[in-house]
Amino acid sequence: MRKLLALVIPLLILASTAHANWKLPAHVRYEMGDGFTPWTTANVLFVTGGELNRVATNTKPYPLDGRFAVIPMTDGELNIVTLSGAMPCGGAFTAGCMPDGRADGFDGKGRHWQVCTNVKCD
Repeated sequence: MRKLLALVIPLLILASTAHANWKLPAHVRYEMGDGFTPWTTANVLFVTGGELNRVATNTKPYPLDGRFAVIPMTDGELNIVTLSGAMPCGGAFTAGCMPDGRADGFDGKGRHWQVCTNVKCD
């Protein structure tokens, strides 16, 4: 729990003060045993590993060139999804880091997530 709080508070600060991250409403869903949950909309913070490393404490370093989606959950916790695929972002996550407005990835619990910034996601 301390590790989570040590990460959550700086991420909230990053979301409200930094200009290098990319935050916007996105459609998200994750895979359960019998398929994906329905799409839901969340204010997702998209960040690079370098951005996470600047605010994360008491955790292992994130790969600098990694792409991550920080998804707020209904219980108030933040879920960090490591987005799959290689896409050079430089030092900041921008729309160019997510081709076609879609990405897949896995969270720390091994759940498969899909993230979509398009108007329509199927």
